[in-house]
Amino acid sequence: MHVTHRPYQAETRPHGKRFPAGRHRRPGPRPRLGDRNYLSLGAGSSVTNAGYNTGIALEEGKKYDFSVWARAEAGSTLTVTVQNAGGTLATARQIAVRKGGWARYRATFTATRTSTAGRRTVASSAAAALDMVSLFPRDTYRSSRPWTAASPR
Repeated sequence: MHVTHRPYQAETRPHGKRFPAGRHRRPGPRPRLGDRNYLSLGAGSSVTNAGYNTGIALEEGKKYDFSVWARAEAGSTLTVTVQNAGGTLATARQIAVRKGGWARYRATFTATRTSTAGRRTVASSAAAALDMVSLFPRDTYRSSRPWTAASPR
């Protein structure tokens, strides 16, 4: 597995002045201002996230919305799975990432089993960059859905 975090680097403006302290120039369009890191996956690699505490909680029959900001210079296919030690908790989803700049991609999972120890894995067929990877239950308090907000300024 190849995992690299790449922080933004402070750069000099075209007129020769540096950015003020604490402000950085980002390398291309980014999904959120202020986020300074993203994950770079090499071809054929993956990253797994266990969520909080013992793992990601899923309830059989409930829907979960997956969201990721991604970019791939040559395009890529992301395979997203949710599983625990006992096996698959939801059918895997494949997401085609278009070549070029940052874009948001989404998929929906329906849990096939109940577990409190789920793990989310994102595998990439080609080199890709990922940011703001999220798996969120569809049924939430007051139906809040942070991924439906308009693109950040």
